[in-house]
Amino acid sequence: SDDSLRPLTKDGVKKLHLGFERLALMESIDTVLFSPWTRALQTAEILAEYFPQAKMIETSRLTPNKDHEGLVEEIN
Repeated sequence: SDDSLRPLTKDGVKKLHLGFERLALMESIDTVLFSPWTRALQTAEILAEYFPQAKMIETSRLTPNKDHEGLVEEIN
């Protein structure tokens, strides 16, 4: 099976909500970069619920076996 299409589990979603809820009490996030993989997109969508001000940026530079060069430039 294609691992890039594997979704988060129900338990994983629950844990993300709990973790992001706690994180939102302590931190502010302004930008989130995520890969186009299904789990990464789902995670970014959940994170956006807790940090609606964050700019969400999908990038293929975060996928396995990709050249990560230019990632810092993209972040900046």
